[in-house]
Amino acid sequence: MDTSHVALVSLNLSSEGFEEFRCDNNVVLGINILNLSKVLKLADATDSITLQADQDASTLKIIF
Repeated sequence: MDTSHVALVSLNLSSEGFEEFRCDNNVVLGINILNLSKVLKLADATDSITLQADQDASTLKIIF
């Protein structure tokens, strides 16, 4: 963590943690974890969540 309280975190989402998983290529995304956490908290326990990224990795689509 630097003086502005920014930390880099590496998160690997492997297929074992999902009912369905498809990833044609490895993708690196820069995501604000606090904002991602807020969005994912909107899901209900019965919701299915889909994470979808474009080839250029400039957009992460989250579908509930």
